[in-house]
Amino acid sequence: MIKVIHLPIIIAGTSPILSKYLKKMGVYSKVISFYKTFLGYYGDINLDLDSLSPRERSNKIRNFMSHFLKHDLPKYDIIHIHFLNSLSTGDSFGGWNLSDQLFYDLKIAKDLGKKIVCSAYGSDVQNISKIVYYQLKFQYPHIDLPYPPLNNFSQIKKISALMSYVDVFVTGTTLINHLPYGYYITMPFDVEFYDSYASSVDSGRFTILHAPSNSFVKGTRFLDQAIEKLRLKYNNFDYILVKNMPHDKAISYYPGFGVAVDQINYDFGLVALEYMYYGRPVICCFRKEEFQPFDAKYNAPIVSVFNQEELLEVLEKSIRGEILYNKEDLKSYVLENFAASLIASKYKELYEILIDGGKIPQFVNPNWFAQYQRFLNKEPIDKDNYYSKVTDFLLSQKELSLLLVEIQNGFNLASNVELLAKLILAKELLGDHKSASALRNQNASLVASEAFRSHYERAKEIYQKEVPDP
Repeated sequence: MIKVIHLPIIIAGTSPILSKYLKKMGVYSKVISFYKTFLGYYGDINLDLDSLSPRERSNKIRNFMSHFLKHDLPKYDIIHIHFLNSLSTGDSFGGWNLSDQLFYDLKIAKDLGKKIVCSAYGSDVQNISKIVYYQLKFQYPHIDLPYPPLNNFSQIKKISALMSYVDVFVTGTTLINHLPYGYYITMPFDVEFYDSYASSVDSGRFTILHAPSNSFVKGTRFLDQAIEKLRLKYNNFDYILVKNMPHDKAISYYPGFGVAVDQINYDFGLVALEYMYYGRPVICCFRKEEFQPFDAKYNAPIVSVFNQEELLEVLEKSIRGEILYNKEDLKSYVLENFAASLIASKYKELYEILIDGGKIPQFVNPNWFAQYQRFLNKEPIDKDNYYSKVTDFLLSQKELSLLLVEIQNGFNLASNVELLAKLILAKELLGDHKSASALRNQNASLVASEAFRSHYERAKEIYQKEVPDP
């Protein structure tokens, strides 16, 4: 019997779902969960760290890890980590690092001959600048920007450390682009769970649903702008923002009459599958060029929009009943491609190959290794100057909040002097002179350099110009 332990973070309910269906297939599977979150996630072993202080969390994890490594680890064949976190090393929910050596527990597991699988989900491996890049293309369709670096600096270091221990990275095709190598298995959809929550709060009116776990990533601001315009013309729809509520309550809104908007970036997530399973058509900005043709998402029955005008137009057509769809086709798409029983069987097959010493046919990413070589050589990782160009553009558009995001994303990937100059200027423009002064003091030698002064004055000039038409 295969024995697998999933740990330590539950993302979108994935590890408990996998474990549930693996057990049905004769696999001994357990889930360790550090946090239940507001979504109420539970594993077989729960540390319930949510309300503890950082010190209390570290102590509890350390005690648990010590016991687990000594008494429980030896009995497992597969250590399946999620979201690039392990028992000893993680950066979720404030993070924890119990050893000077990253992923110390995985080294112990590897020394014992255990096979290690790592599932990646999104922000754990993907530079969030990719979201910004595609949202800017949505907002300014004619913008000309180079593609951002694949990972941020912290992600590169984590992935580099994990390469010493992980036998296979598992994820969807778009995230394989952000890893050195990977194996494609998509997300599992627990049909039994969704069938058990068939009740609905449907009012009978046309509804536009949006359930953002992260409003910035999901592009909620673009939908809000469209809704404001729609309300000037129509009074026969409701806009329902589903957020900060338990999962079972959230999905009670999903059946019914209307459409849903998932993400305005380049992808769609689990919530889109939930909408479709209940027969609700989904609108998002889905960029097929980011996916391989064999990916289950590639030919998804999604209504794609690529700018604000298209979003507004599609929503208007939906309200007028001009978007045709078949509820059963939407449900069938989910069942045929994401049913948890199907996905769990693929994981079981993967585990069996690893245990038998077989070779996993992983996709190898030469672009990642080229970026990694620049990292090792201490060369600029942002070889195409994405951060210089995007921060120039955001300054020119007076988009200061988004500018701060991209400056932080770019540190250690691009010119830190240029980014520091723009960061201090942005803080000053936002009236945060205390932070700006602190940054000047903390980086006194850089601030005194000619390079800093040049970048700072140039940034001021860009900002002071009239906003151009991009």
